[in-house]
Amino acid sequence: MVRVWNVPVELLDRQRFLGLHNEVAIILYAGIKRSKGLSGGYVNHPETIKYSNRLGELKHLHDNIIVPEFKRRGYNHNSPLREEADSIAYEYFTCTYEEFIGDIVELTLRQAIDKVKPIKSRAASAATKMINSMLQ
Repeated sequence: MVRVWNVPVELLDRQRFLGLHNEVAIILYAGIKRSKGLSGGYVNHPETIKYSNRLGELKHLHDNIIVPEFKRRGYNHNSPLREEADSIAYEYFTCTYEEFIGDIVELTLRQAIDKVKPIKSRAASAATKMINSMLQ
């Protein structure tokens, strides 16, 4: 799933944080391709379409929020944005209140599922089914 989390990056675990970094780059470059009228890859993915007029926000998110978080966590960041992104002006990353609350709820549920998965009991299985039905 390609998605951009609308939550503070400090709330994301390692897997989701690194996924966010990867997906921001994917969507950014797909958006650049889309703006040039090119096709292929993630150009027509819903998240690319959602951010096609907000590429400056993705660039700001990458350079000013994600990269500093890499350093704060002690990770190496060896994937700067390519030259294609140089012409994009920064814009502050924004989301609606509904997007923020929706992502907080989804993140909380996914983290709960992650904690339940290793437990091999009937109660855990029932809880996982209940949480999964809530996600659908």
